[in-house]
Amino acid sequence: MARFVKGQSGNPSGRKPLPMDVVALARTFTKDAMERLVSIVTDDGAPPAAQVRAAEVLLDRGWGSAPATILLHGDIVQRKIIELVDARAIPSSTPPQLEGE
Repeated sequence: MARFVKGQSGNPSGRKPLPMDVVALARTFTKDAMERLVSIVTDDGAPPAAQVRAAEVLLDRGWGSAPATILLHGDIVQRKIIELVDARAIPSSTPPQLEGE
């Protein structure tokens, strides 16, 4: 079995792009695919999971994906983030001081 070398990609050339004829063919179905998604969203008899997924795809295509957010809880995490941000902003060898220390 091949071993991976640390720091070197296992696939340095990356994934090969799709041939343009495949891309063009897929794009010819755009209108049909969008109409199918709309029909699933508006079909009260469709499974709710299918309706939700179809709605997500339509909204993502029309408005773009929602930005990813990270919720952080806890004083320790907040202090570490402030410390890291301050360390990058202050060009000094002195470690940043947090309020209240």
